Amino acid sequence: MVSTRPAHAPPVVVAHRGASALAPENTLLAYSTAIQRGADMVELDVHLTRDGRIVCIHDATVDRTTDGTGEVSSLGFGELRRLSAGEWFYGGEVPPSLDPADLRVPELAEVIALVRGRCRLLVEIKGRQPELTLGVVRALREADMLSNGAAVLQSFDEGCVRAVASLAPESTRLQLTPEGFELGPEAVEEVASYASGIACHESSVTPELVRMSHERGLLLFAYTVNDAARMRALMRLGLDGIITDECDRLAALVHETTPRGA
Repeated sequence: MVSTRPAHAPPVVVAHRGASALAPENTLLAYSTAIQRGADMVELDVHLTRDGRIVCIHDATVDRTTDGTGEVSSLGFGELRRLSAGEWFYGGEVPPSLDPADLRVPELAEVIALVRGRCRLLVEIKGRQPELTLGVVRALREADMLSNGAAVLQSFDEGCVRAVASLAPESTRLQLTPEGFELGPEAVEEVASYASGIACHESSVTPELVRMSHERGLLLFAYTVNDAARMRALMRLGLDGIITDECDRLAALVHETTPRGA
């Protein structure tokens, strides 16, 4: 299957954990800032609380990005909401101009309400967690964001991506691969049997990988690219999406290099 992606199409600007260079990662402020700064898609990570609520936070614990401690799965949603997810970013003192509500660990439903109709979502599911996977699929389906590509699902866990394929065959699914993972013809062929694309470390991208992926009808995204020169190089190779902390920088480059009318 040959990709129908136009050769001149610019890559999707994906804001990694929101505009994480400009605001505390995986907060409503980071997501809204990403939209304001030109992101086409917001990337986020999801976990389940003790009482089964789907929340957006990267780590399995709250220690690094909040003023609390403990595993997300051991905290109730109410407990989690009392934590600040922004103080660390501002050196312990949140600017008074900011709304503390925008600096809490958000629920997936809140993020859907924020971005729907304004920006696409790239949701990373951590590990093989059937309850979490089912909950994410249900939430996005109810919001009518799966069949139209308004939300894309990804995971490093192949079993999780295959589960999404079974639960939501209409969805767009990316197989995340770690740095150093060899993406040869056999690996690309295997991914094509259950996923819509690959999201690989930027160091794995080669002209050959781009060619193989597109010949199999697969999307190819790269993470996490913050250097402008590397952004330009990957754009020239024809990637479908670039994941970055510096979404404003990438958006400016895309605008600068995209032919008018493209």
